[in-house]
Amino acid sequence: MDHELLCAGLLHDVLEVTDTLPRGQARWWFALRLVVAMPRMAMILRWRDVRTWPPPRRTSRAKRAPLRLLGWILASDLRTWAVLVPPLAWLVLDTAAERLADAVVIAITVPPVPGAGVHAIRVRLRGGGGRG
Repeated sequence: MDHELLCAGLLHDVLEVTDTLPRGQARWWFALRLVVAMPRMAMILRWRDVRTWPPPRRTSRAKRAPLRLLGWILASDLRTWAVLVPPLAWLVLDTAAERLADAVVIAITVPPVPGAGVHAIRVRLRGGGGRG
């Protein structure tokens, strides 16, 4: 069915219903419920097969694999730092080629940042989404 015809039919039905309602508060409540339900109606109209609403979650193994890999890496400090040390070492060595003092500063100040990030991700993965 064409979307324009569907929208015209829906508008016609809504106007018929509002004509049958008594004036005043009943019309306002109907309009409010209609506005609140509009996003859900739009999703249902967009979904082709209404019998299977809501649409089934289709997560393939290929989509879950990166998250499982990330969870496996973050589960252990050794695996986490095995991933983080090579880029950090490259950054320190590249900086040391020009200024040794800057390389020392990077080696001291940068590792706590990914460490804090890893800690925050672990907390969220374990279900503790709150801060602190």
